[in-house]
Amino acid sequence: MFNRIVGCITFEASGANTFKLIGYMQKNGIIFLSLRINNEKLVSTVRRTDYQTVMSLCKELGCELTVIKKTGLSFKLERFKKRYGFIAGIIIAALFVLLLSNTLLKIRIVGTDNAQLNEYIRSVLESNGIKTGCFIPNVDCKKAEIEIRKLDGVAWASVGTNGSIMTVNIYEEAMHEDIVPSHIPSNIVADREGQIVDAKVYVGQLSVLIGDGVKKGQVLVSGKVEENMEGKPEGAEPRVWYYHSIADITAEYKDTVEFTQPFVSKSTIDGDNIISKKYINLFEFDIPLFFSSSPDGEYRVEEIYSPLYIAFLKLPIGIRTLNYIPQITSEKVIDYDEAIKNLEKQIQLYEANNYNDCDIISKSITETVFEDKVVFSVEYVVRGKIGISQEIIKN
Repeated sequence: MFNRIVGCITFEASGANTFKLIGYMQKNGIIFLSLRINNEKLVSTVRRTDYQTVMSLCKELGCELTVIKKTGLSFKLERFKKRYGFIAGIIIAALFVLLLSNTLLKIRIVGTDNAQLNEYIRSVLESNGIKTGCFIPNVDCKKAEIEIRKLDGVAWASVGTNGSIMTVNIYEEAMHEDIVPSHIPSNIVADREGQIVDAKVYVGQLSVLIGDGVKKGQVLVSGKVEENMEGKPEGAEPRVWYYHSIADITAEYKDTVEFTQPFVSKSTIDGDNIISKKYINLFEFDIPLFFSSSPDGEYRVEEIYSPLYIAFLKLPIGIRTLNYIPQITSEKVIDYDEAIKNLEKQIQLYEANNYNDCDIISKSITETVFEDKVVFSVEYVVRGKIGISQEIIKN
């Protein structure tokens, strides 16, 4: 391998002192990579570093020297030594690769589709000096992790780099109702006013009777169960057990909802005079291909990104187009009959979304017509579940 890099020279030496030349070469520590003697002609291969010594010995002994072949990487590169542009190009390319490998070119945030949270995360990164174009060795990923984990809605985060790309992995806090874990003692309380019509208690002690009226926050099923003291000595303290209450409590309750339909409704439609702004997107850098500023007025912005490909390989460069679509507001005047139909649709939609798991016992509609609108006030009597868990705080 060393000989292939340094280079080797195969030569032919002839003359009366050919055999003496072999002895002289050995005394000078020259390594023969190959050696052949034919009719007082010496054909040998030596390293390029030894060839200068061979030339001196041949001159001293009066031998004629002829180069047959040159091999090795050093000879191949020698042809480029006067091509300064080529050499400069290699050096610039090497420096460019070195620069890119230590420059942050893209930041990816994985694990959340929340646009607002994305903005907060990028703001935290920028406050720590982390943005596209920064020098990667100066980036403190651990510090950024700690600060991102302090954001509301973030349960866990990790920040790391792979080449010129930084990846921020996010695990969001689960968005759910306040549910008391099953191992914690709890009561079941009413989440609205109503009249109890059915109760199925699986764990806990029922605190109300069928037909009772209850208020919001009232205990329906208690997770605190005391020992029955019947037959026990007078003055004895009852034992107390705490449970996580489980029950289905059904009640009838009233809801009053108001629906409004104006006679003049406004709607927005897209206009035809679309203004397009194009950028060359290199990694996360946008290079504008225009000189004018963003248009004024009300517009809806539509973004289109078209990456470049080589065969099936997607390149980190493309064209980003922002289409500014003008918004035209129009007014539509409707009559009384159409307003009533729209209100009925609103009521149907509300019932489908809010009473899907309930039974509507009755509803009454009070209609009020104003100069500019019609208002329906709907009073419902609904039968549905009203109990929610509430943790027991022990004294």
